[in-house]
Amino acid sequence: MHTRFRLSFFTGIIYIVSAVFGLIFSAGGLVALWTTRAEVVQSLSGTVAIFGRALDTTSQTIDLINGSLNVASENLSGGHAVLVSIAQSLDDSQGLIGATAGLVGTDLAGFFTQTQDSLAAVETSAQTVDQALGVIEGIRDALSGLRSIIPFFAPPAAGTNLPRATLQQSVAEVRSSLDPVPASLGEIERQLSVTAANVAIMRSELARLAEQVTEIEKGLDGARQVAAEYRAVLDDLQRRFDRFEEGLPFILRGIYLGLTLLLGWVFINQAGMLAHGIALVRGGESVLPSNNAPSGMPAESQAADNPPGPAGKTGG
Repeated sequence: MHTRFRLSFFTGIIYIVSAVFGLIFSAGGLVALWTTRAEVVQSLSGTVAIFGRALDTTSQTIDLINGSLNVASENLSGGHAVLVSIAQSLDDSQGLIGATAGLVGTDLAGFFTQTQDSLAAVETSAQTVDQALGVIEGIRDALSGLRSIIPFFAPPAAGTNLPRATLQQSVAEVRSSLDPVPASLGEIERQLSVTAANVAIMRSELARLAEQVTEIEKGLDGARQVAAEYRAVLDDLQRRFDRFEEGLPFILRGIYLGLTLLLGWVFINQAGMLAHGIALVRGGESVLPSNNAPSGMPAESQAADNPPGPAGKTGG
């Protein structure tokens, strides 16, 4: 009996202590829950607002990036068109310069060479003319006595005297002045050929640069696609955030109501546990035996049922 009493008594004590701690926890939780509600709601709302501003800033940044990428794409497209146009112009210029080099080095040089040949022939004819005029002048000088009879032998009129330089000399000087022209034309042809080669190199470099710009445009298009995907993700996040922000008061109200019900249930449960613990403790005291009598049987009945035996011992 003592063992059962001790077990019930200590079990009741444990129930009572546990229930007290549970009551303190649930009651303190309820008080703390509702006294800090305004501060918690304000803090949480501020955090949500900060997240919303960060989301707006990110969206604006993405829009700015998209605008910059679009401008860069337009600039690259314009630059690529200019490079292609310049390359085409250089291609046309290369053909023109090559044709000009051939014209200068072949046709024009041949023209001046033919002119020199013609002047050489003229120089020969001029020599013949000079000789003929010299003979005539000699005859005129020899027959100067007949000037009064034959007008042919009269002195030449003013301004009709033969020049000091003969016609052959004049033509020879002209022909000689043309001697450096073919060489100069050959040098011009060489320079034009070099220029044509340089133009070809420039055209090749411009074509390569245009290809590089095309590759850059492809990379830029990829970046624009990524930015568009980011824009779509941000739009989806913005819609989700707007719904969450609209439902936040209801969510908080539901959370506080659920916690209140939970803590109230804990409080009631712990109150029941406290009552049970008190009942166990009191029940142990009410059945405390007197002179080791069985539970529910008076000591006198036990003495009557068990009379003293010999030597002061009870029977049975």
